Amino acid sequence: MPSATEASGPAPSVHPSPQRIDYPSYTQRLNGRDGKQNLIYRTATGCVVEVPDDAPMKSWRPPKTEAVTCPASMLQPVWNLCTRGTLSAKADHSECLCSHDGNPPPPPTLMDCPK
Repeated sequence: MPSATEASGPAPSVHPSPQRIDYPSYTQRLNGRDGKQNLIYRTATGCVVEVPDDAPMKSWRPPKTEAVTCPASMLQPVWNLCTRGTLSAKADHSECLCSHDGNPPPPPTLMDCPK
């Protein structure tokens, strides 16, 4: 199986963002889950899941993570445009939406869905 950095295929494209995004139409979350049902996020070098952090939170900070094996579905090039994000698709997979956490969170990205 190729690593996350070896994924190949046609270059994915980002779609222009409309003035308003119809969030409820993106109903299918495409991120994989690990054996403990934790959501898997793609990074530049592989995949991670968030792990509990007992440190008191004084302000927003990225969550602690641990590396996991990427599911085959998350090795497609489109995931390079949604690192550390949640990728959601319309029911017909005609378009996907990548959302990120942050303070403030960056705007979501509309993009092609994985094939």
